[in-house]
Amino acid sequence: MSLKEKLAIYLVTYNRKKHLKKTFDAIFSEASPIKDFDITILDNASTDGTSELIEEYCKKFPNIKHHRHKVNIGGDANIIRAYEMGASSDKEYIWVLCDDDKYDFSGWEEVEKEINKKTDIICCANYCFPTSSSLTDKAYQLIQLTFVPAGIYRRELFTSSVLINFYNATFTMLSQACVSIYAMNILERRKNTIWILGYCNVISLLKNKKLAKKCLEVAIPHQEIHHSWGQFYDTIYNLYFNFKNFNYFIEIYSKIRFFRKIQFIYYKLI
Repeated sequence: MSLKEKLAIYLVTYNRKKHLKKTFDAIFSEASPIKDFDITILDNASTDGTSELIEEYCKKFPNIKHHRHKVNIGGDANIIRAYEMGASSDKEYIWVLCDDDKYDFSGWEEVEKEINKKTDIICCANYCFPTSSSLTDKAYQLIQLTFVPAGIYRRELFTSSVLINFYNATFTMLSQACVSIYAMNILERRKNTIWILGYCNVISLLKNKKLAKKCLEVAIPHQEIHHSWGQFYDTIYNLYFNFKNFNYFIEIYSKIRFFRKIQFIYYKLI
C-alpha cells in the first residue's frame, strides 16, 4: 500500500486568502511529496475570497475536496471536525494542516519510515525542543504537539473517548492535545461532573461577575437540584473535597459569594 493510500490530509482555514495561497504553493509545488495526496479543505464559511481561491485550486488539482461549512463554527471546532472526519476515513493516518504555517518537506523520508513502522504519533516539527535530550521528554513532546500540524496520528488513536475529550476541551483552544495525552497513557477523562460544576463553567463566560455569583446563589438551593444549602454542602464535600478532585471544588468555591465561602468553611462547626 502506498503512502498516499495510508495518509488522510485535512487543511483548516477561515478568511486567510493571502496565507492560504502561500500554503497551497508549498504543498502543491513540484518538490512536495504530498501534492497528489487526498486533501480535504475545511473552509469555515470564509467571506474574504478564500472559498473562491479554494475552488480555483480544486479545478487544478482533482485530489482536493472543498468542504465549506454553512456557518462559522469557530476555529477550534473546525480543527476537531477535521480530526473527526479523519477518524471516520479509511486511511491509516491523519494529518491536519493549518493555513498559515511554513512547510519544509526535506525530512519527509523520516516521516514515511515512521508511518511504515506503524508509529502511533509522528512529530514532524521540532521548534519546542531546546536540546536533543528533550526530544524524548514527554513534557516537551506535549508542548510541541499542541501545534496542530506538528503531529501525524494513527487513526486508531481516535477512540470515542478521545473525541469526546476533544469536544469537552474546546474552550482550552488546545483540544488536539487530547490525542497525544491519550497515546502517552496519561489521559484522564473528566470524572464526577455534576450539574453544578457544569453550571459554574458556563456562567464563567459572563462578563458581569456579580451576575455570575447571583446565578450560582439562585442555583444552589434550587428545589429540583440540591433542595437546600445543607444538601449542596454535602454533595460538594463528598464529591470534590478530596485530593483527587480538589480542583473541581475550587471551580465551584471560587464562584460563590463571600458569605457562602465562610459558611462553607464553618458549616460543620456551627
